[in-house]
Amino acid sequence: MYKSTAERVKHRLSPISSFDGIGFFISGNVLIIGEQSGDKITDRPFCATTHCSEWLNNKLNSYNIPEDRLYWVNALRVDDTPVDISGLIVELQPSNIICLGNVAERTCRAQGINKFIKFYHPQYWKRFRNKEEYPFVLELAKMIHELES
Repeated sequence: MYKSTAERVKHRLSPISSFDGIGFFISGNVLIIGEQSGDKITDRPFCATTHCSEWLNNKLNSYNIPEDRLYWVNALRVDDTPVDISGLIVELQPSNIICLGNVAERTCRAQGINKFIKFYHPQYWKRFRNKEEYPFVLELAKMIHELES
């Protein structure tokens, strides 16, 4: 699908919205909520081509998961202020909401959002369980298949 992680990230960066996220802000897309960017310049989720971002991008690529079905946002900005995820959900009307990690889960619950699927953060999975398939990618592939059916 994508020749490299950098190509995938470039595709994801195309349509940026005002909600601190990246990806394709299209009603019915899957909303993926990360924790907090390690990139102080862009402050966008999973845009790096190193560390767990690269690992996750490679996993998405290996399952041919199309970026045009995804919208990514972090729960917290780099200055530790929470993103208005409840407002984002009203605007986006996602088909599914996924939280990656405890920070994403806590932020959602604090904003009254309780309908989501939670997975371990990619950094945890990469570090401690990388010999196992990452359930997030498997479930995301299933969601995308259902959206396209």
